[in-house]
Amino acid sequence: NFSDDEITNAVIGICKKNKIKKSCYIRPFYFVGDYGINLHVTEKAPTNVAIFAFPLGDLFSKNGITAGVVSWRKFSDMSTPPQAKMGGNYLNSIIATQEAKRNGFDEAILLDHNGNVSEAPGENIFIVRNGQLITPSLASSALEGITRDAIIKIAKDLDIDMIERDVTRSELIISEEIFLTGTAAEITPIIKMDSKQIGTGKPGDITKKMMEIVVNMSLYEVQTAPSFWSSSSSLFILNFLFFIKSCLFNVCHIPILFLEKYSHGNFSPGSFFLNTDISECPKKFWVLILYFFTK
Repeated sequence: NFSDDEITNAVIGICKKNKIKKSCYIRPFYFVGDYGINLHVTEKAPTNVAIFAFPLGDLFSKNGITAGVVSWRKFSDMSTPPQAKMGGNYLNSIIATQEAKRNGFDEAILLDHNGNVSEAPGENIFIVRNGQLITPSLASSALEGITRDAIIKIAKDLDIDMIERDVTRSELIISEEIFLTGTAAEITPIIKMDSKQIGTGKPGDITKKMMEIVVNMSLYEVQTAPSFWSSSSSLFILNFLFFIKSCLFNVCHIPILFLEKYSHGNFSPGSFFLNTDISECPKKFWVLILYFFTK
């Protein structure tokens, strides 16, 4: 098995070795090594790790995509843990995506075992109704995604009425806005659901606000203050390494855009945003990326 430092150094090393200097996607895989075919895997089983990285642009069109509910249901805790980032769990996502593509949609929407909305194959889903921002609760078997959590916190900072609850299938087509969230998808608007136009057929106001905050921060146009870099560079590096570790060992899935709100010269390691109200902090956001270790 491997220590935190070994995994962290491997992640940085693969970026240096491949001279990655722009937005990329990194995924570590943990798998059981030489253990035969015995299914009784214990903590004593040897663990191997493989890590890959590749440049990644927009996964979906930022102008909006089409989506459709598929016949396959999202698996639940009754069969396999939905919060586990396990390779086998993605078979459900693959067959759902295949069905959506055959039906002419860009992306699939999966219902849970109760027939309520769960999520997309690789993204969480949010809807807007009557000014409220709504996302399925974790009881729907939705993944507790990092970007999902960030959107919930941003909404609260912006005093948007944010609700986690059951979402019925029929609510999708009467929503004013729908968008997906994920590490690769970032914020992706849905402008047609089950062939029915959503809202005006363009990204709505709340969707655009979230995209403006999370997506439209350029990797190479980070606004910085000279005093920050001169006095806090060591803190920046230590906190960034800490966050890589927390991502690796808490969710085994690393987003390349690490967002931190800068407040009074301090960063909050391991979280997306500080728990202070946005109005109390300078309205600047910092993009922390592996680029700083490879330039």
